[in-house]
Amino acid sequence: MYNEEEFTSKAVYTLVIDLINSTDRILALSSLSRDIFFTSFAKVLVPYVNKILIPEINKNKANNCVIKFTGDGWIIAVSDINDVIKLTVLAKLLMHKFNDDINQISGLTFNEPWKLRLAIAFGSDVSIDFFGQPDFVGDSVRRATRISTLCNPDEILIDEAINTIIQRDFEIENINVKKRRKEKKVIKIESDISTVFSI
Repeated sequence: MYNEEEFTSKAVYTLVIDLINSTDRILALSSLSRDIFFTSFAKVLVPYVNKILIPEINKNKANNCVIKFTGDGWIIAVSDINDVIKLTVLAKLLMHKFNDDINQISGLTFNEPWKLRLAIAFGSDVSIDFFGQPDFVGDSVRRATRISTLCNPDEILIDEAINTIIQRDFEIENINVKKRRKEKKVIKIESDISTVFSI
């Protein structure tokens, strides 16, 4: 039987990071280079999380943070509103430094720079234990993933809730969702994603 307390939803703020055109470019690498790239790719995020998010998370054990490596990006979810600005700072640093970092860590030479899509969104999620690992299930990842499909290369998009939290600390531009959907040929955007901003 399920306990009702297991289904108590909470506010969750999720950053989705996606490496653009990664599949084709990675398939063109040799087996050894692919192994080096994936290992390096997984390591790129570590110093930013350790420096920006982890110290704050460790101060408050009730503050949940879930980090998942997706193969061509990451999902980082936090449930403390005070960590939203830190999540945004992490996104901006990663966007600006990713190429330098992946080159340095991997030692590989790439013909062209890598580009990222990044999106941060709010959602009402449920905290679960998934095979012994903490996770969030609900709207935040879905909304962030959908919003990321509207991103230009090396752009961070946020929803209205995130904008309300960080608008005093970052330069933010309102994005015309209908126009951007047409430009990007995005077919599916749910009705709860009507307002999007670019940082």
